Amino acid sequence: MSRYWLIAGLFLACGHAASWAQEAPRYTLSEDMAETGTIIKRKGVKGSIPVNYSYAQLSEEQKLSVRDQYEGLPAADEPPYPIKGPEPFLREVYAAQRILQVRGKLVLAVQVNSRGEGKEVAIFESPDDKMANFAAAAAIKQRYKPGLCSGVPCTMDFVYTVSFNLPSEEDGGAKAAQ
Repeated sequence: MSRYWLIAGLFLACGHAASWAQEAPRYTLSEDMAETGTIIKRKGVKGSIPVNYSYAQLSEEQKLSVRDQYEGLPAADEPPYPIKGPEPFLREVYAAQRILQVRGKLVLAVQVNSRGEGKEVAIFESPDDKMANFAAAAAIKQRYKPGLCSGVPCTMDFVYTVSFNLPSEEDGGAKAAQ
């Protein structure tokens, strides 16, 4: 009987591994420099969309992934998107996270006007008030491709969602307090 469960477990594990291999590719953003005492640069950001691509550089599948965040967005419309991709914003908040040593989720929406300027920021969730203020300032200063409503530039929100974790020993950092 235990042999049956072993075979069933291996079958499920192989099936899971096959489905995992077919998942969308993962993109990472590594630190600019390694910490003192190591040559390994930690990976600070992981996602399914290249963080250094503009909206025009994204594949149709990646654009669809961005559009899926906008419920009810008509097919002819486009959401706003950072001109240089989210990388500059993510580098800034990741650097702040390393200093503030916060963990948790940050969700904010920056209102992007028809000229691609961030005008207002709404913070929906943040692990820390200092991080919220810093992230809001970083989001406002980014330049964006404006949203398109019926082919015309319009005001629309762009949402950033970032989860912060403290590095573990496996990541090359000090073990986080649990």
